[in-house]
Amino acid sequence: MILKVGFQVMEKLLMGVGGGVPRSFSKPLVDVLYKLTTHYLQQSRQWLQVLLAQEGFPSALVNQTDKDIFIKGILGHRSLKKFKEYTNDFSKKCRGLGDTTFG
Repeated sequence: MILKVGFQVMEKLLMGVGGGVPRSFSKPLVDVLYKLTTHYLQQSRQWLQVLLAQEGFPSALVNQTDKDIFIKGILGHRSLKKFKEYTNDFSKKCRGLGDTTFG
């Protein structure tokens, strides 16, 4: 079932993490993203690469290098703590908060 809708689920999760929802709502999205990438690693890698290859997705404030670091970081660590760090850093960059007191 998830393999049929996984791409769309991944797209919505990344849109939320990338600024589509308030920061206070992003924790549940990160938890779902973690579970998805843990249980469907190869599919998640493909979905992430396709989605993040799009210009301006999920935010025009991140470049391809930021996206590559994000993919490598979340897929390269099985630790939830590290996963959250990479996701939060990416989210801050997407929202333009990387170099502010909020970041």
